[in-house]
Amino acid sequence: MQLKKPFPVILLGTNSNITKLVDLIHSTGREIRGIIDDDYYENPQSQFKDISVLGTEQILRDDPGFYRNHFEFICATNWTPDAHIERNRQKRSRQLALIDELGLNCATIIGNQAVIGSNSRIGAGTVIYDFAVIEPEVTIGEHSIIYDYAIVGHESHIGSNVVLQRKCLVTSLVTVEDDVYMGLHSSITRSNVRIGQGTFLHPGIMILRSTERGETVSLVGRDLRKAYQLPVTE
Repeated sequence: MQLKKPFPVILLGTNSNITKLVDLIHSTGREIRGIIDDDYYENPQSQFKDISVLGTEQILRDDPGFYRNHFEFICATNWTPDAHIERNRQKRSRQLALIDELGLNCATIIGNQAVIGSNSRIGAGTVIYDFAVIEPEVTIGEHSIIYDYAIVGHESHIGSNVVLQRKCLVTSLVTVEDDVYMGLHSSITRSNVRIGQGTFLHPGIMILRSTERGETVSLVGRDLRKAYQLPVTE
C-alpha cells in the first residue's frame, strides 16, 4: 500500500535565520509551500530569502477550511524574552492563537539526526533540530523549539512554546512549564525541580532549583551580580 504523502508546510511568520528552519524541513523530505506574514507581503511576487510570501494572515481567515484541508503549519516567528524585541514575542503569541482559533493543522519536524528515546511524545508544531537528544519517556508540548545539541533527560516534561537553545541541558525528572526560554549553554542540573511558566534562563546559567513564574535568572544586570575577592597570599 502506498503511503499518503504529507501535506506541504506553510511557515506562519518568519525570522532572520529562516534558512536554518527551511534546510531542516527539506532534509526530512517535506515540501515548503511558502510563508504567510503580514510584515513581508506586498504583492503576489513577494519573497523573503527566496521563499514565496503567499499573503497576510487575512487569507487564513478568509478560507480556513482550505488551509486546514491542504496544508500543515509551523510558526516560524522567533522570540526571546528580551524587552527590546518584545514585538516578536507578541507576534508569535498572536500567530499561535490564530492557529488555535482556526483549527489549523501543524507539522511536527524532527531532524533525521536527532535522537528520540522510546515512549517519548512530541506535540504538534514542535521543531527538533539535528543532534538534539530526547531521552526515553519525555513529553514535549506544542510549538516548542529544541535546537542542536540540546539534551532532555529521561522522564522530563517540556511544556508548550518552550525554547531550548543550542547545547542546553535539562536533566531527568524535570518539569519545564510553558513559555520558558533557555539561553545558549544554560542547564538545569537537579532532578525533581519545576521551572515556572515564562522563566528566562540567561546564556550559560546553571540552575539547581525550581523557579517562580516569570523569573529571570542571570548573573548580570539587576538580577544578581556577585564578585568574590580571594584572600591575597604573601
